[in-house]
Amino acid sequence: MNDKLSFNNNRNKRNNQCYNGYFVTAPNMFRFFPKRELIMYAIVRTGGKQYQVACGDQLRVEKINGNVGDIIELNDVLMVVDGENAQIGRPVLENAKIVAKIAEQGKAKKVLVFKKKRRQGYQVRNGHRQLFTALQIQEINA
Repeated sequence: MNDKLSFNNNRNKRNNQCYNGYFVTAPNMFRFFPKRELIMYAIVRTGGKQYQVACGDQLRVEKINGNVGDIIELNDVLMVVDGENAQIGRPVLENAKIVAKIAEQGKAKKVLVFKKKRRQGYQVRNGHRQLFTALQIQEINA
């Protein structure tokens, strides 16, 4: 009986406390809401995938032709958010571009492809290394 009372008391103490920007909203159920920072970011499409980027980010995308140190522009910008203002393209934003520098050209880790048909004596093992380009985002122009 005492254990149950002490548990309830601890739960009630935790109910409305704040831990480093995370809020506890319900007893015995934690919902974490990180602090919001109003930064400028964009959603860009390259290599058939979409990425969320901000100034200073480094990300790996599918291979883009160019040498290390070259400056490239990504023109398929789908959305730009600047603080409370959001611009959404249909499907892309006109006159919006992302300026990035090629930081690295390389190959990802090897992925093994193994095929087998049981009781047939058939086994095939292949490997594949996907080419990638690492981009350093320098600025977002909207």
